[in-house]
Amino acid sequence: MYSDNSAQVINTVAANTVKAYKDTCLKGCRISDYVTIGDRSRITNSELHEHVIIQRGNLITDSTLGRYTSTMHNTSIFKAQIGAFCAISWSVSIGGASHGYENATIHGFISCHDFGIIEREKTGFDLYESPVIIGNDVWIATGVCINRGVTIGDGAVIGANAVVTEDVEPYTIVVGCPARPIKKRFSDDFIMRLQKSKWWDLSEKKLKENVELFSGKLDEHRLAEIEKICEGVSFEVYNYWCIKRDWQEMCGKAA
Repeated sequence: MYSDNSAQVINTVAANTVKAYKDTCLKGCRISDYVTIGDRSRITNSELHEHVIIQRGNLITDSTLGRYTSTMHNTSIFKAQIGAFCAISWSVSIGGASHGYENATIHGFISCHDFGIIEREKTGFDLYESPVIIGNDVWIATGVCINRGVTIGDGAVIGANAVVTEDVEPYTIVVGCPARPIKKRFSDDFIMRLQKSKWWDLSEKKLKENVELFSGKLDEHRLAEIEKICEGVSFEVYNYWCIKRDWQEMCGKAA
């Protein structure tokens, strides 16, 4: 991998094609081919799949980012699972700590050892217990805040400065504070077929050969052609809605 002289790379497995620029810090990560990490970004205990682009000033911890997902500058991601081909804008906050407003206090001394009240060997209140799960091909605009415990479906669009406190259905556009749905991107039939196709698992070669199918307004012809090229694709795919259910069951919090 290429890393600037000022970069810190600690206990990290990275492909030869990875590029880490000025004042970056990578600790305890697994990073696949052709990943780029911008100046002053800090990434810990995370997995970045191939062709991920991280712009400058990002803070990412205990998270997974799927292939071709990108983030713009000054974005923070905490303990989140994010799918492939997601576009995350600048100054986005994903999965910030839950301070437990139903507790006697919201202060960090019940969870953070640095205040000296909780002993190092003991576990306090878990600020990050609830999962954040984001599907594939999701667009998250500038200034968005996504709370812990939220699942965002494939193809969703989150409008600028929205505060997302509830789950977002696949291919749904939400805006506002708190975020509310305003429309679906496509008909229910198109949404079902796009999700079934799992086009985001196509090889780079297939995508290059068929890029015109994805760069124009979706209609019956384009969708049928996408379905055709996706036939026979056999990849292990995360079902993000099932992951959330299983995680909740493991934590004893199934809805």
